[in-house]
Amino acid sequence: ADPCHAKGILQYRSNAQTWFSTKFPVGVKSENLKASLCCDGRPFRIRSPIRWSINAMKRDSRIAALSRDHHRALVLARDALEAAASGERRRVNQLWQRAHREFREDLAPHFALEEEVLLPAGRGADWRALAQRTLADHAHLRRLIHWGGWRRKKTLEEFATLLQAHVQFEERELFEMAQQILSSAALNRLHSAYTDTHHAPPKTSSHS
Repeated sequence: ADPCHAKGILQYRSNAQTWFSTKFPVGVKSENLKASLCCDGRPFRIRSPIRWSINAMKRDSRIAALSRDHHRALVLARDALEAAASGERRRVNQLWQRAHREFREDLAPHFALEEEVLLPAGRGADWRALAQRTLADHAHLRRLIHWGGWRRKKTLEEFATLLQAHVQFEERELFEMAQQILSSAALNRLHSAYTDTHHAPPKTSSHS
């Protein structure tokens, strides 16, 4: 059975469905988002660790920091796949703990920046399609982290495989188009937002 289940995927923190329908209202419905969650309708297959490198991609300096985030995500995905393949419960549990930590510290802010700054900056049907895929991947990754059978080897493998595929998609398609169609002002805003996010003091939780 296809492991990309649509159930509950739209219940994620950034409320991306509402955002998407506001920014890209033409022909976009929740059903389209649900359909794209299974990798554009194709069965999701486990892949071997990738040998593709983001260093080979020519990247505008204002997007380069996001690409560096991707490098760290690829390292996490590689290590998670190796842990899942080992079948050792201790390694699987350790990688889940690491995945939760890195998702909270790195991936969640990365997703938010793309959803709030990068995706709204583009226009056109091709960009809308890439934005829809981006939001769908983000939703699925959030679901796997927050509700996906924590500590299970199969779920860790699915998370790592999707993370790899998502990074490749963004580097090869989303970021490539962003460099071609976004204005210099939009790229400057993206760079400034990234800098502000990564130099802001850590948030502290208050207890009433």
